[in-house]
Amino acid sequence: MRTVLITGITGSLGTALLKHLEWDGPIRGLSRDEQKQDRLRQAKIPQLRLILGDIRDPQKLRMAFRGVDTVIHTAALKIVPEGTFNADEIIATNTHGTFNVCREAIHSGARRVLCISSDKAVEPTTLYGASKMCAEQLAIQANNWGETKISVVRFGNLLASRGAFTERMQEKTDAGETLEITSEKMTRFWLNLRYAVTFIERCLDDMIGGEIFAPKIPARPLLKMLPPNAQWREVGLRQQERLFETLVGVRELEHTDEFETHYVIRPWPHKGNTRRENAYRSDDPESRGSSDHNEGGLEETSSQI
Repeated sequence: MRTVLITGITGSLGTALLKHLEWDGPIRGLSRDEQKQDRLRQAKIPQLRLILGDIRDPQKLRMAFRGVDTVIHTAALKIVPEGTFNADEIIATNTHGTFNVCREAIHSGARRVLCISSDKAVEPTTLYGASKMCAEQLAIQANNWGETKISVVRFGNLLASRGAFTERMQEKTDAGETLEITSEKMTRFWLNLRYAVTFIERCLDDMIGGEIFAPKIPARPLLKMLPPNAQWREVGLRQQERLFETLVGVRELEHTDEFETHYVIRPWPHKGNTRRENAYRSDDPESRGSSDHNEGGLEETSSQI
């Protein structure tokens, strides 16, 4: 029977996968958070086996990956300001950790690995984004190391995830605080966790190894994502912060295939079919307009089991 292993199982996306992923075999969940693992155990999910471990530890990965068919790699350090002051930690987890996951998946004979990345990996301006860019390239090149298929999916901001912008703003509004907004011109891509799981399932079905999947999802200004009646003031951009994010860079377009709901960035020198001339950015009028029909699922959903 096929076994799936999810790294970062106790994170928001990991628990959403556990709740919504349609999988008919055993599920292994790897994370280093014993308290959150204990809460997951209380849900009494019969096909789930939790493993306490860190993607920085190749030996633990080697044991965890035995007999695994599919790996969904969600584990990462994600808080951008923390990455600036803890460079070694961000690199060790996001970059070296992804290298470990790909290498040990190949050694174990896993059939496929899907690595979760971020729009901040495109032309990065922060160390977090740079660490995810390196992780993407490692995952793509790892297809040359063995028979395991390894692909990447890029997401924007996940609604209802732990520590998400919208969650923090709601908490501050409820407390009567004035919200600090870096710029009223700032835009971001948004999607909910259920949509993210659905897209991951699609990528698992379609992946051939070496490609990066990027969904067509709504983009909105941060101001439109604030709670109703919130009081706010503009404080200016933080160090290395940018006004928009990018899911497909302009230099990637030449080898990108476009479909109705997503883009697939294939390894160069593939000649793609997209007719886009500009990068797929959150300040693009096309992506801004798509938010009206909620294509990417802007309704917040809880990731709790």
